[in-house]
Amino acid sequence: MAVGIAQRTQVSRSSHADWLPTIDRPDPISLLEAQDEGRLQQLLPIKYGRMVASPFTFLRGSVAFMTADLANTPVSGIDVVLCGDAHLSNFGVFATTEKVI
Repeated sequence: MAVGIAQRTQVSRSSHADWLPTIDRPDPISLLEAQDEGRLQQLLPIKYGRMVASPFTFLRGSVAFMTADLANTPVSGIDVVLCGDAHLSNFGVFATTEKVI
């Protein structure tokens, strides 16, 4: 925990507030279209309908877009291994079919 706190002196959370788009920023529509390749086309209107609810749901549904924007932001140096998108709704405990946690 002390290491994590020390890293905040190098890169604070508020440093992301200084973000500006890069000159060569990929076209957002092209990123979304590329992300949707291979998906069930009949479900895309549902996906995009959910994405318009809030900035959170927009970014949750557009991982490629968010990743492209975050690629040039400050890095703390702490390596994390993830599978899936990292947000609080994806953390939890899941029961088995036998209802055993």
